[in-house]
Amino acid sequence: MNDKKATLKINNSIAEFSEGQTILEVARDARIYIPTLCYIENLTPYGGCRLCIVKVGGMRGYPTACSTPAQSDMEIITNDKDLRELRIEVLKLMLSEHPFSCLVCDNKKKCEDERKNIIKAGRSFGCFSCSSKEFCDLRQIANYLDIDDVEYQLEYKNSPLKRSDPFIEVDPNMCILCGKCVRICNELREIGAINFAHRGHDTKVSTAFDLLLLDTNCQFCGSCIDICPTSAITSRNTKWFDKSSKVTASICGFCNIGCRFDYFSHNEMLVESIPNKNNYLNNKQPCLFGRFCIVPFNNGKERLRYPLIRKDNDLIPSEWDEAYETIKENLLRYNPEEIAVLASSDLSNESAYILNKFSHKILKTNNITLSAFLNNKLNKSSLWRKANIKGVFKNITFNNNKSQEEIIRDIKRGKIKALYLTERLDNLDLLKSIEFLILQDIYPSNCFQDADVILPTSTFIEDTGSFNNSEHKINNFYKVTSKVGKSKSDWQIYCELAKVYDNLKGEEFKFSNSNEIFEEIKKEHPIGNLNDLENLMKNIKIPMHSFEENFSELINQPSILESFKYRGEKISNQVVDLKKLIEYRVFRKSGEKFNINVEKSKETRFKVISNIEIAINFYELVIEAPLIAKKAKPGNFLILMKKEISERIPITISDWDSTKGTITLYFQETGYSTRELTDLNSGDYIYSVVGPLGNEIQINNFGTVLLAGGCYGNGAIYPIAKALKSAGNKVLVILEARNENLFYLVKKFEEISDKITFCTSDGSKGLKGKILTGLEHIFNQSIKVDKFYFIGCTYMMKDASNFTKGHGNIPTYVSLSTIMIDGTGMCGCCRLSLIQEGEVVTKFACVDGPTFNGHQVDWDLLINREDQYKEPEVSIYQKRRCKAVEKFKSGEINE
Repeated sequence: MNDKKATLKINNSIAEFSEGQTILEVARDARIYIPTLCYIENLTPYGGCRLCIVKVGGMRGYPTACSTPAQSDMEIITNDKDLRELRIEVLKLMLSEHPFSCLVCDNKKKCEDERKNIIKAGRSFGCFSCSSKEFCDLRQIANYLDIDDVEYQLEYKNSPLKRSDPFIEVDPNMCILCGKCVRICNELREIGAINFAHRGHDTKVSTAFDLLLLDTNCQFCGSCIDICPTSAITSRNTKWFDKSSKVTASICGFCNIGCRFDYFSHNEMLVESIPNKNNYLNNKQPCLFGRFCIVPFNNGKERLRYPLIRKDNDLIPSEWDEAYETIKENLLRYNPEEIAVLASSDLSNESAYILNKFSHKILKTNNITLSAFLNNKLNKSSLWRKANIKGVFKNITFNNNKSQEEIIRDIKRGKIKALYLTERLDNLDLLKSIEFLILQDIYPSNCFQDADVILPTSTFIEDTGSFNNSEHKINNFYKVTSKVGKSKSDWQIYCELAKVYDNLKGEEFKFSNSNEIFEEIKKEHPIGNLNDLENLMKNIKIPMHSFEENFSELINQPSILESFKYRGEKISNQVVDLKKLIEYRVFRKSGEKFNINVEKSKETRFKVISNIEIAINFYELVIEAPLIAKKAKPGNFLILMKKEISERIPITISDWDSTKGTITLYFQETGYSTRELTDLNSGDYIYSVVGPLGNEIQINNFGTVLLAGGCYGNGAIYPIAKALKSAGNKVLVILEARNENLFYLVKKFEEISDKITFCTSDGSKGLKGKILTGLEHIFNQSIKVDKFYFIGCTYMMKDASNFTKGHGNIPTYVSLSTIMIDGTGMCGCCRLSLIQEGEVVTKFACVDGPTFNGHQVDWDLLINREDQYKEPEVSIYQKRRCKAVEKFKSGEINE
């Protein structure tokens, strides 16, 4: 492409373009929107989705804008009635194999306004159970084209989910075969871990022979996730976190390339790192460390939160003032030549400068060196493996410091009595002769056994500063989240310690932020201009390597993956999926046979008879529990624990057979614990099943009773409907779902109901609409209803209760599935408020319910309480860890 400019007419406006540009590129330069789902900037035009079709004067048909070269004097139309109709039809064909219910739902705006949280689900089946809802290209184009109906029947392929790989989950049912992931992997990354498999109707994106990604040459870079226009490929550890609150552009500090990321944070917690689109250093492409490891590493549960001081051979949490005084008191006992400082190569320019200044002006020692040499970090491919080595040397080399060899020799000879470590040592024998050891770190380490004072510091995510990258340029990083506990920035620790150590000289350390430090660096070292490190690098003998080695080969070597560290802590120690990747590939490389030892569940009284997925995300679980089967009544529930360390899950008892001694439960996979239940197989045993719990529903002949169920509520209303029919009532049933594929128990309802009304969001079965559509349909037929029962999501029950309240205050009852822990009323988590005769009355769902008068429930307060638990629920689901379980395992609690 050259700089020669030509012009063409696009939508009756003159636009300039350069030779070699396509119509799509010209349109984008002119800020004219043309929808596309397969286009990838800087890759060969593909033209697969056919959404970017345009009209070109003198050209037959409808050429694709992404693959048609722009020519001088062309006259182009990008949007008119014909193009719009064609695009709509093309998109509808795509949607016929992709869940589209929410896209065409008449209640879409109401849901958008009310539902602030996405619902976790095993399989995504609609926008509100889709982790990519806010970033979905398909949804954006459907809204642009105003698609409000899809005439084609949804052909849901019901392919199994792929959830056995680290970092990445795949739901083939969400794939629209746009080819983006295939092209990014093959053309840009040049890896080819995935490709199109099979042909025609059976085409899918897969690995060779449908292997795990672990068994391919996949780098786990995440580029396929970031390019996917739907949620077919997602990040298994971060997909459900709320990414709408705050986005900060900064760099990754795990190596010194300086890749730029968009960091998403919510309530001061880092939740996602996605490659910044304007990052030229890595061509918008990440490695697995930046894409997947920053979040779990930064959020690790073992992060140091408080200063620790050794007292009576124990490390005791303390305040900063005491820690500083302890350091001062002990260091004053030594001569300057008996004190040494080892600087971490992960320090920012600002922190390294202040540490150097602190060492010389406060401690008056020249014993300062870079700990990287002690840990043998500068070996193969150190340029991209180690962060900011040049930056540290920039600030400590122009001083009369001792060499690293001299300091090592002095430590071994016992000349160094006090040591200040800002990164732990691998060689612990060097610490045996140290009398006073200060350790500044982010995680516990083996150095703790010898440390006298431990100072918790921050990461590059929690601080602001600069590194020097591999191009010898300054890269600024910016604070994304708050610091953990009472940890502080490295430079802040040095400054505060300087003031405590020497109040007079401490005046030289009065910095309030890293920018002030940087300004002093420029004044103090005008020769070593930080914008040009060429002269400096000539004077530093560091064995730097360029990218001669093939990165893709290196990244797949388990030893290389395991060697990555930050502040001396192996990244794999804190990132479970990285550890899994390393261990698996080490084992595979060994050539040994892989034997899977499945741990059988411990035999209990509760045997699984069957566990079947009867609809998308809905399971029918039949358990052998004769005592519960004898006592169960409509409205009862039980609390189930799969294992001794599992969460207690309240589930409605939907059916029972006292003769066989079995009970039947229906549950929906919506989180960590219900996902555990999906793994149960016939013959397994469940650790604990407690029930029946809750108050049974009073069954009489009321006349005409209408019961409505949505989602998991379909299984919950079944025993009530069955009992009411047996009591002589006329039973009307409304079943609500997004799509006909989500209905279950239909045949059983047909056996006990006088009339069933189906409501679907997309109109695939029965009425198009939700619960209110069904109720209006019944009322429009002038059918007199004597009592209502509604069970479903809180929003559904709220809308239905408000409807019946406004139509004669007809008795209405709902079953509330609130947060519940013990089922006895002791924990208080399931509390709710009822408005009775103008007074607020507190009730507990487990012992006072679960059935309540729907007209008395304070629905807004209930929804607000549920929303408060969404974040910790997501955190448990994504981190796969629960504090209560961890305390139980450690013996801190015994139940």
